[in-house]
Amino acid sequence: MLLVALDGMNKSWSVRNAPESYRDEVAFVKEVLADVRSQWPVDETHVWAGGFSLGSSMVWDIACTDGGLFSAYFTVSGGFWRPHPEHCATGPDRMRYVHGTTDTVMPLNGRQIGEHWHQGRTFESFSVLRRANRCGTEPTRMVTEADRRCWIWTGCAAATEMEFCLHDGGHKIPSDWVATSIAWANRLPRG
Repeated sequence: MLLVALDGMNKSWSVRNAPESYRDEVAFVKEVLADVRSQWPVDETHVWAGGFSLGSSMVWDIACTDGGLFSAYFTVSGGFWRPHPEHCATGPDRMRYVHGTTDTVMPLNGRQIGEHWHQGRTFESFSVLRRANRCGTEPTRMVTEADRRCWIWTGCAAATEMEFCLHDGGHKIPSDWVATSIAWANRLPRG
């Protein structure tokens, strides 16, 4: 396994409709991926993206504008900023998302930042990606995993699985999230 941990300029990501705008993050991620591929053998079925908080919002932007960059996405506590995109050019074929119901940093219903910026509404954000993948309104099934309740959509577009999970905590990464997300990505059918 090769872990490539990126950081935003000036310790912030340039997310669409958010306060900072230092660079084109999608172009930056493409450059990093090209560099990684030039130096190491890469199994394209196992190239995943994850992010937390504003990093999660950045990953959502990538998933919306160029969802084919990664074979799976797993993000925590951060979605689109408002105005939400009306549609996405692509969908993230495989996405797993978790959010705390008592999160006050990135609340489920978003919040205003300064005079001009608004964090997005989580359910509305997820619906944009769900529609991009041609998933139905209702989930295929619901499961309980550790302290999370998860709604899962399958049978959307080819090889798509989308998962939306809630826990009762705040702005945090669940301790088992990375391990369970890797296990989830590894069990997905190759599309």
